[in-house]
Amino acid sequence: MKKFVIECALGILFIIFSGLLLYHSFPNSGLAKKVNDIETKINILNLGTSHGNDFDYSNTNLVGLNMNREGNTLYYDLQNYLFLRNRNFLTEKAIVIIPISYFVFGLDENRTDRKPDNSFVNNFYFYLPKEQIFSFSKQKENGLIIERIQSNTKKILYNKEEKTGTNLILYEETVKRVQHHKKMSNYSSKEKNFNYLDTLIIEILKDGNTPILVTTPYHYSYNEQFGEKWLNLNYYNFVRKFSLKYDLTYLDYGYDRRISLEEAYFKDSDHLNNKGKEIFNTIFFNDIETLIKKQTEKQ
Repeated sequence: MKKFVIECALGILFIIFSGLLLYHSFPNSGLAKKVNDIETKINILNLGTSHGNDFDYSNTNLVGLNMNREGNTLYYDLQNYLFLRNRNFLTEKAIVIIPISYFVFGLDENRTDRKPDNSFVNNFYFYLPKEQIFSFSKQKENGLIIERIQSNTKKILYNKEEKTGTNLILYEETVKRVQHHKKMSNYSSKEKNFNYLDTLIIEILKDGNTPILVTTPYHYSYNEQFGEKWLNLNYYNFVRKFSLKYDLTYLDYGYDRRISLEEAYFKDSDHLNNKGKEIFNTIFFNDIETLIKKQTEKQ
């Protein structure tokens, strides 16, 4: 009997050890990895959706961070900023870029428009405190541990490379993209998203940091499909109110003819390719040159 108990205990310990080993076999991805990789304080960062990928800090004298993710919500823009601020990852008088996509005022916190796929919040469970995760669930937290072990096991057994995206045929996809983004923009109450953006701006200003509102460059076909009337009613009307309310710098590149008319700068109708990013960042950092100079002098 004693031998049996010892063997059971050893078996349980082996399972626990194997689980821990598998859990830590591959590093975190996405935002959790970015947070873990921070080695020095951040001078400039951007929040936002996948449109935040348009910002490239490699050619500046500042330490930059793209703290954005695909389809991100204003709620988690706020939580990500608070997370970085509370952990003292930001320098004094940091520049905080808030790229605002056309559809974000209509998203709810955990992107339940993705049902039945509820994976949107998965990454946040690996670095945000549970108090900052909307509708935190211990059951989901435990489920993600098991899911990660299973995923890492498959990677070891099958050694499959992660899939990478492919370029879209711009004109053929624009109509579908805009239809989808319009649907996202009307999914949930705009009022609560206004409150999240209000709070985010207030917190940034309270900390002595500089928020900049930005509309990133879009191909003209993307804007045409939305239509000027829709954009003024559902987007520009709100963004300009926030800019005026807090006397913020608002940089609008959505219709910038230096970029929007050039198909060669886009990988799809609302995301720049590498060539487009190079052009955009030259323009953008020239536009905020005074702020960058102040930050550089402070170092």
